[in-house]
This record gives sequence, structure tokens and C-alpha cells, in this order.
Amino acid sequence: MHRVFLLAMMVSPVLAQQFDLWDYLRLEGEAPGTSMSEKVKWLDSLGITLSERGKRELSAASDKPASSPGYQPTAPSARRRMWGSALRSAFIPRYQPAASSYPLPAPVAPVAPFGPPQLRSVFIPRYQPAASSYPLPAPIAPIAPFGSPQLRSSDSQRSYLGNLNANPLDPNSVSNPLGRYGSPLSPDSVNNPLGIYGSPISPYSANNPLANWAPDIVTPDGKYLGKFSSNPLDPNSVSNPLGQYGSPLSPKSVNNPYGMYGSRYSPYSATNPLSFGQSTPNLLTLPSVPALPPPPALPPLPKY
Repeated sequence: MHRVFLLAMMVSPVLAQQFDLWDYLRLEGEAPGTSMSEKVKWLDSLGITLSERGKRELSAASDKPASSPGYQPTAPSARRRMWGSALRSAFIPRYQPAASSYPLPAPVAPVAPFGPPQLRSVFIPRYQPAASSYPLPAPIAPIAPFGSPQLRSSDSQRSYLGNLNANPLDPNSVSNPLGRYGSPLSPDSVNNPLGIYGSPISPYSANNPLANWAPDIVTPDGKYLGKFSSNPLDPNSVSNPLGQYGSPLSPKSVNNPYGMYGSRYSPYSATNPLSFGQSTPNLLTLPSVPALPPPPALPPLPKY
């Protein structure tokens, strides 16, 4: 009888509606399948489900155990209890509560911070001033120190020994016979035959043909130009015609008549009769203003 009823359900699934718990169990017993989940899936495909009453009966059967003294099962047969427990294990996990008819509220947008607009972070970084139509001037290179080469002692003190030029009016020139560094009587002059820097036997002299520590020639900005020595064997001597500082063809030699340091027209030359050294006093310097005397002390106030 039940097989005929199921066949009719398969033919016309529209007639399949909801059943109570025990009617559903009878239909499930006739359904094909080896497990409870397969039988329930087959009944679901035919539209056979539990009614509201069947769901309440299923819920009551799952809440009250069979050994409870206040509970009396509707179907006392052991087969119904077995199928009911199997149906609960297959059907209850599939039960989903009805969706709420009220839609969930939309998420609230974050509240913007209170206060005036931040012009510093919004407007100022985006502002770009208009480019100037006038090109910027090129940076001016620093001016090199002006003046003729200088003589420095080769010892550790590196004493200043005057300006190496042909100007007899330069007070610090070795060509000034009345100056400190050109007089034959000055102890700091290379023209003093009895001095440490002019004696023919002194190892620091410019007139000793065997000296190795003759005075050095340096420019005002510190460039080395050899030794002011009469030793033709010293590779750094200005008296060595084959050395880089004594050859008339070397750009670093004071003997090159066409070079910067040997031409009589160059302000950096050692042979220019009009050249002055860097140590020449600045004639444009204004005289210093004498300090004002301190004000007289005030007499003490009378006591009352």
C-alpha cells in the first residue's frame, strides 16, 4: 500500500505535502536507500517534509528520553523508536530556522573628525609656485688667494721666509735689500751668507749646493712648487733643469717664462717685478676706532 502511495507521489510531486512524524517515518521506511541520510534526501527530492506538528513531535522526542517516567511514547513499538532516533540524527542537522523578515541595518559610516579643515595637509602640499622665467645666476667660484709664491722653511716650524718675486718695493720680498726677508743682514733672509737660510754650508740654506732641506716654495693657496735650492741633483730643486720644478718647459716651474709661476707678466709669478705677496698689508682697510673710556662712577645716594 505504501509503495503504491510513493509511486503516486513520484508521478505527481505536487500532491506531496507535509506529514506528521509517524507518517513521515512510515514513508521513510519504504523509501529506497541504504542509510537514513539517503532516504531523507530521496524524500526531500519528492517534496515530502515534516509539518509543523511533526517538527514539534520530533523536538519533544529529542528533549524527553524514553526512560523518563513522565514521557509516554505515542508509538510504543521498538521499531518506531529505532526509526525515530535514526530520523532525528539525519533530519535535525538539516533543520535551519526561518530567516528573519526584518533586514539587517546597514553599516554605519565612520564619523569624520570634528574641527576646521586641515589646510596644512590638504592645500599647502599641493600648491606649487609658478616657475620663474628668469634663470638663476650661476654660483660664483671662490677666488683663489692672490699673490706671488712664498718661501717656507723645511723644518717642523714651517716658518715664513718672505715672498718670492722680483719686486724691490714689496716689503716682504726677497728682492727688497732693505726688507726683513731680502736684507743680507737679516737672520730670516735667504740672502744672508751667515744666516741659517743663506749660508753655503747650512743644510737648510738656499745657497748650499748640497743641501737637502732648502726652503720650500708654495703658492698662497698651498700648492707646492719645489725647493728654492742651488742643488742641481735634488729632483725637487728649482736648479735642476730636468726636474718638474726646475725645467723651463714645466708648468709648475718658476723658470718657465711662459708659465703661470715664471712669466714676468703673471701676478702669480716669481719673476714679476710688480707682483706683491698675499702677506702685503691691505691698503683699503680702515683704521680701527679707539675704544671709548668707561663712564665715571656715580656718587652714592645720601642716606635718610
